[in-house]
Amino acid sequence: MTDEERVADFARVQLARYSEYHAHKETMAYAGFALFAGVVGTILVNASWPPDAWGHHKKILALFGLSLAWAVVLIYLRFQLHRRRWAALRVAACERVLAMWTTKQLTDPNGLQAADRQSSATVTWLWWIVDFVFWPSRRAVKAIEQNTEGHPPVYPRVFVSALEKVEQSSTDAIYHEWLLHGAGWGLYFAAIARTLAT
Repeated sequence: MTDEERVADFARVQLARYSEYHAHKETMAYAGFALFAGVVGTILVNASWPPDAWGHHKKILALFGLSLAWAVVLIYLRFQLHRRRWAALRVAACERVLAMWTTKQLTDPNGLQAADRQSSATVTWLWWIVDFVFWPSRRAVKAIEQNTEGHPPVYPRVFVSALEKVEQSSTDAIYHEWLLHGAGWGLYFAAIARTLAT
């Protein structure tokens, strides 16, 4: 087996692995979102919301409960969707390497040697907060981290380069995140409005 064939075989194995992981994270995100949407839907159609059994401070309790529930769901969704986006970047990089192998562009001998990433992989705390709470940001998920611990490089340079390129151009996974994130906030505000309107 040549060096190029080994890299292509590695990319095929990784492609299968990350594709499965991507599908799992998408399923988990949908499950969490569906649960929250079901709760909000019940609140919106329930004529006796908030329940009288909650006493004199039922609105305050309902607002607190809704905010706590949305915070938990938001944390859960952001984790699942971040990992899904990371997997989508990995899948795109594997496809890029396989396309290069198919078109015989894996000919650079340096491209087959182990290497670390060249560009910065630091996500600032500001971008992390913006991405997590307000709106998913392309900058917040890195396909490959920088080697800051001094370990010898593992990935072939061609694979590291592909990861950096797809990270810069992003994938369509970000649009899916925008949709779920916006819909989640919309459901939360609809439930808050329903609670205050009673």
